[in-house]
Amino acid sequence: MGQAKRRAALKDHVSTYNFAAVASAVRRLSVAASSQLGSDCYMLSALAQELLKRDGVFAQLRAGYAGWRCGSGDSDVILHCPTGSIPPQCGVVYHVWLEIVDHIFDVTTFSLPQKARELDLLDGGSTTVDWHPDYLFVPKSTVSSVRDVVQKHAGLYFYERQSQVEHLIFGVAPDLDPEDVDAALTLYQHQDIVVLGPNNINLRGT
Repeated sequence: MGQAKRRAALKDHVSTYNFAAVASAVRRLSVAASSQLGSDCYMLSALAQELLKRDGVFAQLRAGYAGWRCGSGDSDVILHCPTGSIPPQCGVVYHVWLEIVDHIFDVTTFSLPQKARELDLLDGGSTTVDWHPDYLFVPKSTVSSVRDVVQKHAGLYFYERQSQVEHLIFGVAPDLDPEDVDAALTLYQHQDIVVLGPNNINLRGT
C-alpha cells in the first residue's frame, strides 16, 4: 500500500508538472554548447533527470531503440534501431530517454532536423522534417510499432527498451559535469535567458 500511495502521489505531481521548462533548459544548453548536437541523447536525458529529481519527480533513464516519422515521404523516417530496410545511419544504434510512471519523456526531439542532415550526408538522400517537437511527454500506450513509423504518417514515434543496450551504455557513461548541471539548473530557473555558446558564436570574429 505504501508503494501504491507513493506511485499515486507521483502521478498527481506529474499531471501538473511543467515538463516544458525542463526540456527548454536542456535544449537551450545543447543548442548553444553541445559538441555532439544531435547525438547527445544520454547527456540531455541525464541532465533532465537531475532537474526533475531536484523537484521531487522520479525519472528513470532508459536506453534502447527508437524511431520517428518526421514527414510524409517514403524516406522521411529517422531510426535508431537495427533494420535492413533503412540505409545505415551515423553513430551507434541506440537512443536514451526518460520514463516517468507510465510516460515517456524525450527531451531530444528538437534535434530531429540535425539528425536528418547527418543521415542525408551519409546516404545522399533527402529527409524532410516537418514534425520535430521540442520534446515529447507521452503515455507509453501511444508508442507505435517500428513498422507503423516506417509506413504511416508524420508524428508517429517508436521506443523500445533494450536491457542489453542499457548495460552497455550505462556501464560506460560518464558522470555529469557539475558545470553542465549548474548551467542547466540556471536555465531552468530563468526561462527568459538567451544562451550564446560555441555553436552560435563566430569565434573567429569574421
